[in-house]
Amino acid sequence: MSRLVTQKSETAQWYALVNDAQFSAGLQFTEDVESYLVFMLMRYCNKPDMVKRILAVDYIRGQLSRGQCQSQRLQEVGDHCLILSGLFPMRAERLNVSVQYFVGLGQGAYQTLAVAGGQGLESLYADLGQQFVALVRLLETMRELGPESGRWWSSGGFTGILAH
Repeated sequence: MSRLVTQKSETAQWYALVNDAQFSAGLQFTEDVESYLVFMLMRYCNKPDMVKRILAVDYIRGQLSRGQCQSQRLQEVGDHCLILSGLFPMRAERLNVSVQYFVGLGQGAYQTLAVAGGQGLESLYADLGQQFVALVRLLETMRELGPESGRWWSSGGFTGILAH
């Protein structure tokens, strides 16, 4: 499904790319998971320093924290692992860490959030943990649609991460 994205808002462009990738990969996610993915990508799009973090340490700190602090730390770990696994697996190779390591860490972070509760997002985090591998596949498809498609890569999305 190759077409030029002409939506005016950044959000609409991300939704279009996610939908194109879902179609291309033969995947279908709930509206909640799709929305979470879109806003996660928007949140981290221009934060190349995210790859400088030691996610295992962040995961342990999240496990030892409580309340909002725990939620924030574990959400960031899950998000970073998802982005690195799906969009930047070559970063894992450069760090001599398998992509499966990031998959397991990210799933664990989201699953902990699903059990910890407190925000009313337990069901969403459970879905993210259970569908983590499929979400990685979706991000891989987005990466494959990348430069040739003239979509998000041309707007500078995540290009700074490649330099780190």
